[in-house]
Amino acid sequence: MQLLFVILTLILFAAAGASVIRLIDRSGETGLHGAPLIGIAFITGLGVVSLQMFILSLFSIPVTLATVSIPWLVFIAAVFLKIKGAPARRERERWDLASVLLLAIIIVQSAYSFVYALSVPLSGWDAWFIWFMKARVFYLDQGVTGQFLVDPNYQQHQDYPVMLPLAISLVYSAAGSVKEVFGKLLYPLQFLSLISVIYYATAKEAGRRTGLLFAALLSIVPVIMIHAGGIPLKIGQLYAGDFVGYSDFALSIVFLAASVFFYLYAQEGGKATLALSALFLGIGAWTKNEGLTFAIFSTLLFFVYRFKKGGMGFVRESLVFVPVIALFVLPWLFYRVSLGVGSEYVGNLSFSTVIDNLWKLGVIFKTLGRMLFLNVELYNFCWWAYVLSVAANWRWVFSRGLVALNLLLALQLSTYIFIYIISPAPIDWHLATSADRLLLHLLPLAMLITAFNLVSLAGLKSFRNLSEARSSAKAF
Repeated sequence: MQLLFVILTLILFAAAGASVIRLIDRSGETGLHGAPLIGIAFITGLGVVSLQMFILSLFSIPVTLATVSIPWLVFIAAVFLKIKGAPARRERERWDLASVLLLAIIIVQSAYSFVYALSVPLSGWDAWFIWFMKARVFYLDQGVTGQFLVDPNYQQHQDYPVMLPLAISLVYSAAGSVKEVFGKLLYPLQFLSLISVIYYATAKEAGRRTGLLFAALLSIVPVIMIHAGGIPLKIGQLYAGDFVGYSDFALSIVFLAASVFFYLYAQEGGKATLALSALFLGIGAWTKNEGLTFAIFSTLLFFVYRFKKGGMGFVRESLVFVPVIALFVLPWLFYRVSLGVGSEYVGNLSFSTVIDNLWKLGVIFKTLGRMLFLNVELYNFCWWAYVLSVAANWRWVFSRGLVALNLLLALQLSTYIFIYIISPAPIDWHLATSADRLLLHLLPLAMLITAFNLVSLAGLKSFRNLSEARSSAKAF
């Protein structure tokens, strides 16, 4: 019976996410349906359901399976009964041997992530003492309480957003007890979400076989598997091969999803793609603090693009984009400020701190460079492929969509470098314990850009001529 309720709760996450996507994309302009929709809906559901749980906590309403699920069941029924959606466009591509083999790789990797994640106990420090500890407390307290977050006996990044701990606590509520194995189910399911996003984006750009190719390539990257299921041995410079239970994997997925829909908006326009991009940017900020800077950069790029595009839609589209992000950012931000819970990095921020710590740049660049281009045991050759594809596709790199994606990656990476500069922690220790995870945030985005570059170079889908690429670049 426990397992049945847990499975139904996992289905609730996916159904809630699908209903929100359907509400946003009423006309079906995104072409999102089938397995990709279910996968993307799951990570969406983690975001929107956990936000509901937090809002219930703010109003001192006990967070139980009933108080969470009943409103969602009503909402899901209303959306799917009222909004029929556009009929799904059936794939016309035939399944060839290459596509079958690529799908087999994805299935094997997915099965492995489930088997390993559910067979091995939780082991990561952050997983235990930050994310799953909070989930345990939220389950026992039936919601988020300020008393816990300001407890002097618990000093484990109380400023971190609580999306995943709340989602895990709901799984515990469904099980009726704290069972780590049920909470770990969320991570291989997130792996399916990641595969769904990269497949959807690349298949939409260049067909099913291309989508399967890049989904399969992403599925075999070791650092992905370390966070999705775990690996039974130490990889590279990491102290372990199992990082299941961290929030970095979820953040990499929502970064990718936000970037995909921002790219589609920049290329094709459309309210649904704009709203979905904002939705995932908001979920990113609700996942980890690093998601807030990504949302800020995306908002600035949106304003620049929309201002240069001109027309009467600037205010209307801004009123779609900004409030959706704010819905996820402001409640948690105001709540932790009201509790006096701050960030160690913001508290250490000053002009003199930056100047005094510029000597760290040499160490930072050396370490990141080694991880990006020499530690292929972690990232395969993904970062090499990204750099070489950008160089090879230089004539088209300033197209509307690609320039936005490259800027987002560069700006977010610059933010991480800045954090290392102002961090009070010893730089060698800080890099050794976090750089691999920060690069994970951007790895799927780098793979997406690589895919679009190679698709353009192969002529599967590209601008009709160079002048069109140059003119579209003027939007930025």
